[in-house]
Amino acid sequence: MRQFERNVIVSLGVSPKLYSRVLRFTNAWLLREAHPDISWYRITHEVGYADQMHLVDDFKIFCGTTR
Repeated sequence: MRQFERNVIVSLGVSPKLYSRVLRFTNAWLLREAHPDISWYRITHEVGYADQMHLVDDFKIFCGTTR
């Protein structure tokens, strides 16, 4: 497992966990862009977040804001 993590870091420049978070957040953002009428609650569950606070936390980290 550790060798896999090292290989991912070398290949992508980030850990597998961070990569999956970025991907999940990107999917949430793209879903919202494609369907502006869909609720954030539904998006949260569609893309695999455990709850809305995890999405909010990623929003703060990746965008610097919650809006």
